[in-house]
This record gives sequence, structure tokens and C-alpha cells, in this order.
Amino acid sequence: MRVSKNNLGNLKFEIICLCIVLVGVAVGTLCFLTDVDLSFLSDIFYKNHESNGLLSGEVFLKYFLFGSFVLLVIFLCGFSAVYQPLIFLSSLFVGICYGFPIAEIYSYEISGGLLFAVLTVVIPCLITVFALMIACREAFYLSVSIAGAIFSEKNFIGFKEAVRMYVVKFLVLEAIIAVGAFVRCLLFSFF
Repeated sequence: MRVSKNNLGNLKFEIICLCIVLVGVAVGTLCFLTDVDLSFLSDIFYKNHESNGLLSGEVFLKYFLFGSFVLLVIFLCGFSAVYQPLIFLSSLFVGICYGFPIAEIYSYEISGGLLFAVLTVVIPCLITVFALMIACREAFYLSVSIAGAIFSEKNFIGFKEAVRMYVVKFLVLEAIIAVGAFVRCLLFSFF
């Protein structure tokens, strides 16, 4: 299978987004280690839901709404000619939001903490981050296309079709985020 230049460009963009997410995970971990109060993230990703009386549907809903909110921000950024930096910052935000609870789980769940963190946070996180990286790429490309149309004298031919495909792609990505939330809920119910 030949890899075209366009596929290499997509891969480079996704690697950049993944690196930004990993930097965010490191920042989130450092926030936990330096006692920065990000405890609201624990409510979304970790807290002992059973002791709080939360049902597995509520765990699903919290995780799904978090992913959907970030996806919505990325989606809206795609329609702006100048919001490319915000697209990258959303990747950093996602990394921070995953790094803090992973560090918290690992430190509080001394026996099996790493296994618990991997199973209940990291695996669903990979599904969600995959969807969000694709969303960042699509939003970035639409945003750059809009900027190119605004700052050049050429018309943006096929804008209606591009927006239609953009919306369809984001609906598919929303479904992937729902799958990530379902996997999170399923894995969390085992522990």
C-alpha cells in the first residue's frame, strides 16, 4: 500500500495533536502532584460513583457530555478563520483532563491502581482522544479553507458540500465518543 503525501500530512497533524494531548497529560499529572485543585475532573472521570449513589447511566452521561462538549468546541472552531490555536488548546485541555484523574487513581488505589487507571480511564480515553484528534484535523482544515477564501480573491467553490461533509464527519465522531463513554461505563461497572 502506497502512502500518499496527503496521508503523510494527516499523520503529521495527528502526531502533533497526540503530542499536545500527552503534554496535557503531563501537565494534569503535575497539577495533581503539586496540589492544584482540579477536583471537578475527579467527578467526571473517577470518583467512587457507587458511594455517591450514581448509576452506571450517570457515569456514561458524565463521560459522554464531557467528550461532546469538547467536540462541540472543536466543531465551532472549524467555522472560524482565526480559531486554529483554540483547536490545539482543546487538545491540551483534553490531556489535562485525563492526566489529573490518572495520577489521582494511581496514587489512591495503591493495590492495582495502575491496572484500575488503565482499564477505567486510559482505554476509554484512547477511543475519545482518537475521535477528538480527527475532529481537530477536520476543524483545522475547514478553518484554513475559510481563511484562504477570506484572504484571497478566489471563491470557496464547494463550500456547501464541504460543510455538509464536515457535519456528517462530526456526527460519526460523536458516535465514536458515545462508544468511548459506553466502554468507560462497562469497564467501570466491573470494578
